[in-house]
Amino acid sequence: MKRLLTTSFLVLLTIALLPWKGSAQDLESDSLALVALYNECNGANWVGFDSWLTDTLKNWTDVTVSDVEGMPRVTHVEFSRMTLTGTLPAALGNLTEMSGKIQLNNQPGLTGEFPAFIWNWTKVERMQIKFCGFTSIDVTGIEGMVNLYEFNTQETPFEGEIPVEIFELPLMRDVYLEDGMWTSLPADLPIPTPTPLRRFYINGNQFTDLPDLTGMVWAQGAKIKIRNNYLTFEYVEPNMWIASDGNVSGFEYSPQETIGEANVV
Repeated sequence: MKRLLTTSFLVLLTIALLPWKGSAQDLESDSLALVALYNECNGANWVGFDSWLTDTLKNWTDVTVSDVEGMPRVTHVEFSRMTLTGTLPAALGNLTEMSGKIQLNNQPGLTGEFPAFIWNWTKVERMQIKFCGFTSIDVTGIEGMVNLYEFNTQETPFEGEIPVEIFELPLMRDVYLEDGMWTSLPADLPIPTPTPLRRFYINGNQFTDLPDLTGMVWAQGAKIKIRNNYLTFEYVEPNMWIASDGNVSGFEYSPQETIGEANVV
């Protein structure tokens, strides 16, 4: 004879299982995100990552699993030793407990647009996207990065106007945008920024003009670099006040790249 389960029993069973089931689903989602990274970004050719897909998740090379409010979650991935190619899988957006310093460095095989789902990692404090192949960036949702204080895109060829949203983040203080293909600062750049800037590196880009930064507040020991762009005297001269600001320990504005026949600054 079949035994029917009462509604009250099913409700109690569901309540009893929810905490365990939620934990397992979150960690499984984290695991599937990393499996997608491995399968879609050249994982078979990574050197020293034999533990991936074969061992338990906590033992995967360069993956940190930590207790988060009683649940195991992936809290960090060291991407720098991987040889990533193609585009990052959207499943990485499920790694919502990622934190600390993220180094997506030395990855020229990652091309196209830097994806918006990375901004789901709202606990991250430092984001480095250095020496990669990305040429554009989707900042949709970046306003949620309330813990981010460093943004570094050194020698990654991002193009166009620098997104204003980077400067609007409440803790942003270290902005390294050097040696890329940026062409301008945003017209609505917040002056001053929510937090005084400690590093402001826009050197080595494609700037042909620069706003008057009068009113910008710098952190103690601030360093500013605008050299090796295509700036003329009319854009550099209004900003020479920076050199005498008591908080500024270094202001590099010369040389500028050649425009036509002459180097103008």
